[in-house]
Amino acid sequence: MTTAEYKDYQAAASLRLIPDDVNPILLFFQTEKELLLDLFNGKLDAVQFAKIELRNRGFDIETGRWIGWRNNENVSEELLLAH
Repeated sequence: MTTAEYKDYQAAASLRLIPDDVNPILLFFQTEKELLLDLFNGKLDAVQFAKIELRNRGFDIETGRWIGWRNNENVSEELLLAH
């Protein structure tokens, strides 16, 4: 994200044009420092966690289309093994 994009999101938020839950600058607002450091230092993979969360919600990880929860109990394990 560029500085200009960041400022645009700040401005939109201050004018209440973008809800907090879809504002990317607030993505890690409530995340503990230790987790942020682990993400920054590559100890945790945020993309992998996003993939798992999308599948756990029943969405295709490439298109975002609803595909349901078929085989949901194995989804997280499959994604972790594929990484």
